[in-house]
Amino acid sequence: MAMVPMHEKDVDIDIGHLVRAVWRRKLTVLLSTVAFAGGAFALCSLVPPVYKSETQIVVEDRESTYTRPATNGGASDSLSAESVESQVSLMTSDQILGDVADRFRLSDRAEYAPDPSLLDRIITRVQPASRVTSGEVIETMHKKLNVYRKENTRVLVVEFSSHDPALARDVPNAIADEYLARQKGALLSSNTSATGWLETEIADLREAVKAAEQKVAAFRTSSDLLVGQNQSVLATQQLSEMASELSRTRASRAAAEGRAASIRDALKRGRALDSAAEVLGSPTVQALRERQVTLRSEIADLSTTLLDNHPRLRSLRSQLRDIDTEIAGEAVKVQSSLETEADSARQREAALAAEMSRLKTEASRAGSQEVELRSLEREADAQSQLLESYLTRYREAVARGARDYLPVDARVFSEARLPAEPYFPKIVPITAAAGVAGFLISVLGLLVVEIFSGRGLAPLRREEDGVDSAAAPAPADRRNDAGELPVPTGLAVPATAAAAVSATEGSASAPLMPAPEQTSPAMLAFSPRERVAIAPGDLADAVLSSGIRTVLVLEADAERDFGGLALVRALAARGANAVILDFGVDFALSEAMGVPADAYGISDYIDGSSGLSDILYRDLASTADAIVWGRDGNGEGFDFDRFEQLFAAIGAAYDCAVVDGGTLPASGLLGFLDEEAAIVVAASWRSSAVQRLAELAKAGQPDALVMSTRAVVAPQKTEAA
Repeated sequence: MAMVPMHEKDVDIDIGHLVRAVWRRKLTVLLSTVAFAGGAFALCSLVPPVYKSETQIVVEDRESTYTRPATNGGASDSLSAESVESQVSLMTSDQILGDVADRFRLSDRAEYAPDPSLLDRIITRVQPASRVTSGEVIETMHKKLNVYRKENTRVLVVEFSSHDPALARDVPNAIADEYLARQKGALLSSNTSATGWLETEIADLREAVKAAEQKVAAFRTSSDLLVGQNQSVLATQQLSEMASELSRTRASRAAAEGRAASIRDALKRGRALDSAAEVLGSPTVQALRERQVTLRSEIADLSTTLLDNHPRLRSLRSQLRDIDTEIAGEAVKVQSSLETEADSARQREAALAAEMSRLKTEASRAGSQEVELRSLEREADAQSQLLESYLTRYREAVARGARDYLPVDARVFSEARLPAEPYFPKIVPITAAAGVAGFLISVLGLLVVEIFSGRGLAPLRREEDGVDSAAAPAPADRRNDAGELPVPTGLAVPATAAAAVSATEGSASAPLMPAPEQTSPAMLAFSPRERVAIAPGDLADAVLSSGIRTVLVLEADAERDFGGLALVRALAARGANAVILDFGVDFALSEAMGVPADAYGISDYIDGSSGLSDILYRDLASTADAIVWGRDGNGEGFDFDRFEQLFAAIGAAYDCAVVDGGTLPASGLLGFLDEEAAIVVAASWRSSAVQRLAELAKAGQPDALVMSTRAVVAPQKTEAA
């Protein structure tokens, strides 16, 4: 058998065929789905159920606002992210898990017994099985336990799984309780240790504070650093007061000298003494001023009635001059008093300056000694403050220990509950997933088999004249309203009319022989009034020149003349990519082309049992391809949509397709041809051609070509390559 390799033809996946192939094998797909689902259900039923429960713990500061120690001003270090992460390791420690295992006697449960290896099983046949050790139980608990921190929170989750739902609930709660108890015990132990240490330190600090205060008092007495007001040294305080008094004395002296200088300047220049405040403030001057005002008033009154030389006026003016003289004398006295006051202030200033110098020397000595005194006082104050802080902490620690008030920075806010259903295995989801997997595996397996066998592939349409023929629709039945197919009019044949005979003239036994070929034959359009017996080579030229893509060849004689084979080989000899479809069920043409009798063919492709690559064979005597009828000879139950799809694929892949109908009735074949197909009757005798032409005319095709087969030599049977 000469099968055409797949790479020689352009093919594409036939989606329709794949869907039909899966549908034909739907029972296999269903059985595979049920088998996978049933197997998964059986496995899930055999696996012991595993239950899981969880306890949630929040890490937070549980110290009350009213009981928080005064020394704890900031946030607790146990609330940091690193501290929360470290709690996970504490909960999974072997000590906590060991206590929980002993509490529930997990070593007696078969669930926590290690799975023995083959060697262990052999040894235990000789030696008695030993009791499960605590280390093995803890290791198994580690596998079943999962402690983690929720992201971006201070919540710790304790998950535990077990075949016993009650144990899955009790173990995480017990781990949380044991963790909190251990944390509180650690706080109590730390508080007790701190109380004992503080008690010893307080006793030592009391002695240290007493000694430091004694040193301060002794140094103050020995250095004569008496303390005055505002806790300052007496010498320093006296120096400050003396400086203030000296400043006041100097100010008083300067003021007295200034007032005396102003009065002296007024007397010297003869100016009025009214501008001096000290003169106006003298009682004598004030009395004289009043007398002066009275005299001036009387002079003014008398001047209106008396003349200026009147004795009374002259007496009053003389008294007025005496009062001015007395005021000037009183100003001299005030000046002398101010000068005396200035001298007294000057003497006091000198005395204060001398005392100031002495106090400076004394304050300098006291300052150097005060440095040492402040150092001793600071030491004493530091010891005293430390003692006070230790006393405060000691009292708080003793009070908390006595009342057992040591809150842990963690609490359980969600306890584990009894699980209602196992978390593994989930029978329904696993069974459904297994069923889907079985369905997909079976479908994919069928698709792979169909594609790699070639049955799921179809040839691609070629592009002609710039148009993608793959988009062209499949040929349909183009019968007219009368049920007749249109006659092709585009085919031209050579004018070898010398051998032509009329279908209605001549002897019925005269052979239809082709006329001798002319050197330059003229091409005449087919005339429905005459029948021209055309040689296969001339017909091949006419087909190629006219662009006909499909030719139906019907045998007129009872015995096969292989007219279709002669035409397709003539087309192949002229370089055309041609294929022949053998509709004969006698396998005569198949044997003539070297195709085995049991080869797949058209019927197998239509019912989906084979792919396109399985039905393509190469003619051993030419480059033409052959597609035989196939194994199914009755043709019942065909999918005619797939039949037309096959014709469309062949029309797109080949230059010309020759349909060899053999001696089959023409009416059954005309329905699959389009309006551009040519119909040819292969005959060697007039009588047989006339009968076949009459049959075609009755079927609605009165105009058909006649091809002579007298010169065609029947091909010999050849062996398949």
